[in-house]
Order: sequence, then C-alpha cells, then structure tokens
Amino acid sequence: VYTHDPYVEVWPELEDAKVEKDLNSVLPQADVVIFAVGHNQYKHLDPAEVVAMCQGTKPLIVDCSNFLNDEVINEYKQLGCKVRGVGKGHII
Repeated sequence: VYTHDPYVEVWPELEDAKVEKDLNSVLPQADVVIFAVGHNQYKHLDPAEVVAMCQGTKPLIVDCSNFLNDEVINEYKQLGCKVRGVGKGHII
C-alpha cells in the first residue's frame, strides 16, 4: 500500500503503508486511487493527468470525502475509470 499526504510523514497505524511526499511516485503503481481527505492539492488535480500518471491503468477512483464534483467524476469516467464514493449513489 502506497499513500500520499502532503501533511503526514508517518502513518503508525498502518505498518505496511509507505507515506510518500511525491504524488508522482505513488500513482504509477496505482490500481485504485482513494481520495480520503479533501486537501486543496487533490481538488486541483486534472483527471487526465492523474490517469496519465497511472501509466496505462484505468484506476478505480474512490471519493471518501464527497469532494469530487459531478463534472470531475464525469471526466474520470470518460477516461475509462470507474468512480465510487460517499454520497455518490447517483454516479454509476
């Protein structure tokens, strides 16, 4: 499990999780991209750039904070990603 958070250096509760400061270092391995916290850095990500950084995979996008708007979700879907999340029952 690779994690990225611009404000966290160590996640002691997850012994096997490696916290990275560089988003570019975690996305190439990603099959799933989970947005657990609505940091501004994540809100301004371009879906096409996220998918490109995943190097050929179409990751499952999970919005745990209900901060991705429908327009951004539709961009991910048009790029071939499935999207799931809290409060997103209307997005299939």
